[in-house]
Amino acid sequence: MIRWQAAFWSILVAALGAQTVRAGSQAAWGAQVVAQIAAGIPSQVKPAPARSRLVNLTEPDPKAKDLDELAEHQSRMREIVETATKNKVQRDKIEDRRRPLLQQLAPLVAERSALIKNRGDLEKLAKKAAQEIDRQDGILNTNNDPDVVNRARNARFDAQRLYDRCDAEAAAINTRLTVLQPLIGGVEAQLVPLNTELASLMKEVKQCRIDWVAIRNPEAKFARADYEALFHAADDWIRLDPDYPDAYLWRGQACWEIGRREDGLQDARKAMELWDSFQEGA
Repeated sequence: MIRWQAAFWSILVAALGAQTVRAGSQAAWGAQVVAQIAAGIPSQVKPAPARSRLVNLTEPDPKAKDLDELAEHQSRMREIVETATKNKVQRDKIEDRRRPLLQQLAPLVAERSALIKNRGDLEKLAKKAAQEIDRQDGILNTNNDPDVVNRARNARFDAQRLYDRCDAEAAAINTRLTVLQPLIGGVEAQLVPLNTELASLMKEVKQCRIDWVAIRNPEAKFARADYEALFHAADDWIRLDPDYPDAYLWRGQACWEIGRREDGLQDARKAMELWDSFQEGA
C-alpha cells in the first residue's frame, strides 16, 4: 500500500517541481506528502489554493440554506462553463489555422538551421585550408630542394582546391538562405496575429480555471473526504478544459482515495505531461 502511494505522490512531486509559478510551495507540499507516506502517516498537508478575483464566492456547504448564495454560485458557474466552452471552440479554430502554417514553417526552419551549420563547418574547413596554403607558401619561399618544392606545390594545390570548393559551397548556401528567409518571414508574419489572439484566449481560460477552483473548491471536497464529488467536479472541468493539469491532479487524488489506483497514476502522469504547455499559456 505504501509503495503504491509513494509511487503516485512521487509522480505528483515531479510534476509540481516542474512548475515555475508555484514551484516552491507545491514542491514542498509534495515532498512532505511523500515523506509522510514513507513513514506510514496519513497525509493532512494540502497545497495552497490559487487566488481568485471571486474572493467572496466560496463553495457553499452542502447543507447550507442560503438559496441566494447557492443561486449566485450556480449562475456564476454557468457563466464560467459558457466562457470556457466558447474559449475552447475559438482556440481549436485558431489551432486549425496555425497547424498548416507550423507544418509549412518547420521544414523551412530546419533547412535554414542545417544550412547555417553546414556553412559554419565549411568556414572552419576553409580556414584550415587557408592556413595550409600559407604554410606551403612559406616552404616554397625558403626551400630550394626540388623534392621538397614539388611536395609543397602539390600540397598547396590540394589546399587551394579545398578552399575554393568550400568557398563555392558557402556561396551556394548563402544564395539559398536569401531565398529561405523571406519564405520563413512570410509564414511567421501570418502566425503573429494568431499567436496574439491565442495568448488572449489563454489569459481568459486561465481566469476561468482560477474561478472554477474558487467556486467548486476541490480542496474543501478533499478535506471532507467527499471523493466522489471531487472526482465529478474535476472530471466535468476536464471535459471542458482538457489541458489544465490541476484538474488531473485533483481527479487523480479522488481516484486514488476511492481505490482506482491505476486511474490515479494515469491522471498524475497526464498532469506532468501538461505542465510545460500550461506554463507557456499561463
